[in-house]
Formats: sequence, structure tokens, C-alpha cells
Amino acid sequence: MKGAFFTQLCSALSGPQPRADLHTHTDFSDGDLSPEELVLSAVRNQISALSITDHDTTAAIPRAKQAIAAHRFQLKLVHGVEITCEIAEREFHLLAYGFELGNMTLQSSLYRLREGRFARLQEMIAALIKLGVSSELDLLTRNPPAEQSWGRRHLAQALVNLKASRDLYHAFQHWLNRPEVNRIPKIRLALEEAISIVRQAGGIPILAHPPEDLDENFFALWKQRGLMGLECDYPWPSRSRSKILKNIASQLGLLATGGSDFHSTHSPRRAVGMRTVSTSILKHFESGS
Repeated sequence: MKGAFFTQLCSALSGPQPRADLHTHTDFSDGDLSPEELVLSAVRNQISALSITDHDTTAAIPRAKQAIAAHRFQLKLVHGVEITCEIAEREFHLLAYGFELGNMTLQSSLYRLREGRFARLQEMIAALIKLGVSSELDLLTRNPPAEQSWGRRHLAQALVNLKASRDLYHAFQHWLNRPEVNRIPKIRLALEEAISIVRQAGGIPILAHPPEDLDENFFALWKQRGLMGLECDYPWPSRSRSKILKNIASQLGLLATGGSDFHSTHSPRRAVGMRTVSTSILKHFESGS
């Protein structure tokens, strides 16, 4: 008992422990904040290390680095990206950390995914216009930046801006979940291919927010295929999910990462730094950062 008290006292006296939020998004994919605003939010929330993991694009990383250098922030930035993948037509997301940012194989694969996202967006817009939405919706796709990773959230916001929906929830429920729109397929990489690409780029592949129906046998199989970790600390509805995943990761010798999955300041449960891991994990990500 005395020992536990002494440990807690030492921890309190030493101040806040360094924390890393390894799952965040900017407006280069489906987040609200610019890279510069996200960096500032991390500093304000006393985060020691940050990874920007936009969907299928790394374009925010150079700008975040510039912001950190310009303001001389004491913030470690870890190269990150969230790659859209699939196994037997079921979608999975793969987080990658510490890779070589300029790796051509990785970047060409991400570009292919972004092209697929944009083509899908155009098909969805055409379907919505047929359903009666104003043709002004088509303006969304004029002169798109090559680094932008388009998604349904952009379309939902456009529907709100056009007053076709009162809010994002209505846009998804009333428009984007209709079969004519929702059934348009998404381009995804095979999970095994994505893992291989990440590792060849010097990165660490981590399965993002693993679904609850996956068991230890699944993770063991994918460890054999190159997977190196699981995202365990995450804004799950129940804290028990994090504990279960950490136990599995420990038993299989997989890394246990985590983060807030920040997208918007309107979601307090996913604010920057709401879910973090110790910065001690960064020693595994040093190769590409």
C-alpha cells in the first residue's frame, strides 16, 4: 500500500506525463481544421507528440512541420496516414506511421485511392442531382486539388451549404444513405498489399479501430502477414474494448497505439488529446520521421 502511494506521489510531483495522439485528421481529408490549426490545438492541449493521419493523403504533413518550426513548438510530429483497405470486399482502415514521406510506391498508391475517391464523388453527385438536388452541387468538383482526399462528409457539408439539408446528420440520413447513392463502390487497397507497401516504405502498419467481431485468431493471422500493431486507445463506447485489445496485443507481441480520431471541434469526445498513448511508443516510429 505504501509502495503504491509512493509511486502515485512521485508521478504527481513529476508533472504531466508526455502524451501522444496518433490519430487525427485535417481538412486535407475529412477534418475541420487546417494543419496549422491542428498543430496549435495539440499544443494548447499539452500533447507532446502528434500524428496527422488523413485518409489516403500525406499532404498536411509538410505544412504541419512548417508551423511547428515557425512557432518553435516543442511538438514531435510523426509521419502518418490512414489507408482505405479491404478484405473480401469488407472495408478496413490501416494506420501507417514513421514511413519515408517521399516513398514513390506509397505515394502512387495513395494517389490512386484519391483518384478513386474523386471519381466516386462525381458519381454520387450525379445520382443526387437525379434525385432532385440542385445541379449547383456539381460546383464542388470544379478544379479539385490533387492532394485533397474527398469523402462523403464533403458531400454532406455541400448539401447543408445548398440548404438541401438542415445539418450533416440529415444529409447522411436523407440523402447519402439512399441506395442510389450509397451503393456506389469505393476504391480500396487489399489489406495485405497495403501492409507490404507501408513496410517497404519503412513504416509501421497498425490496424485502425479494430471491429468487435474480430478475434485473436484474426490478429494472429495478420501478424504473420506483416501487421505490427492494433489501435487500442480510441473513443470506444466502452472502455472495456480498449482493455481487451491491449491484452490481445500483449499476448501476440503487437504494438498498442491510440488516438482521438479527431475530425471536428463539434465532437468533444474526439477532441485532440482525448485519447492518447505514452510517447515511449515513438521509438518504434523513428525510421521515417
